[in-house]
Amino acid sequence: MEDMMRLQHLSARVLLPLLLSLAMVATQTSSPVPVPLTRPCSFYTGKSCEECLKNVSCLWCLTNSTCLEYPVRSILPPSSLCAMSAARWGACWINFEALIITMGVVAGILVLSIIVCCCYCCS
Repeated sequence: MEDMMRLQHLSARVLLPLLLSLAMVATQTSSPVPVPLTRPCSFYTGKSCEECLKNVSCLWCLTNSTCLEYPVRSILPPSSLCAMSAARWGACWINFEALIITMGVVAGILVLSIIVCCCYCCS
């Protein structure tokens, strides 16, 4: 009988901390991770281009210093929203028009070099 009491006391001393530590781990892993809140693009209107473009879904219009939501439904932003030469997206130092032209030229050179390499290697 005395051995049984010792065994119960020992199991309570071992199981209780184990159960408490498992409960602590379960509450730590099940708590939701806070999601950072992003402000709407209009919040940055009148501020700087750099602040506006920290949010990748924003477009900065240089003519009237407005931060606008980038129109994702259309590939290029319409001129009614902002002129291409005054629009900034991704970097403040290059306008959207120059960015599109540069990307087109780089893509054309890449395609042309692949064609030349294929023709040179196959003949």
